[in-house]
Amino acid sequence: MVKDYLIKLQNEILSHKLETQKSLEEVLTKIKENQVFLSMLEEEEDKNASVFTPFDYTTRNSENIKKLREEYQVLYEEEMKLRKMLESDSDRLTELNSVIKVARVTEYSSEANELTAGEFEKFKILEIQETERQRIARELHDSPVQTLTAIVHNIEYCNR
Repeated sequence: MVKDYLIKLQNEILSHKLETQKSLEEVLTKIKENQVFLSMLEEEEDKNASVFTPFDYTTRNSENIKKLREEYQVLYEEEMKLRKMLESDSDRLTELNSVIKVARVTEYSSEANELTAGEFEKFKILEIQETERQRIARELHDSPVQTLTAIVHNIEYCNR
């Protein structure tokens, strides 16, 4: 019964994680589009051409650039929020997977009584080691990737 509840909870977290990943992909697409439009407007904007172009046109162009930069900042913050949500979901799933494994082992051992106390403790230790190994691997993979992405975005933003 507890195991069924945990599996249901796991499925809910997985579906939330998939929705978050989809939202993140949409935000990343919007960021790329924003960068393309911004670079096009900045290429059009020539500081020396303001003498020869109507004032209204250059003002609109500058306003559009300002709006795109503000939109980029909002999208960037949304991206960071979604990445944190994904990391949180991943952590929760890892913990939940460990609990489900222990629940399965406990259920199996209580039904079959095949594992002795020593074997069960060894199994628990192995499970804990595996969970910790997965957590460390995930941190080593996720954290630097997110940091590099943030640095690239900040550099691109500063260059404009």
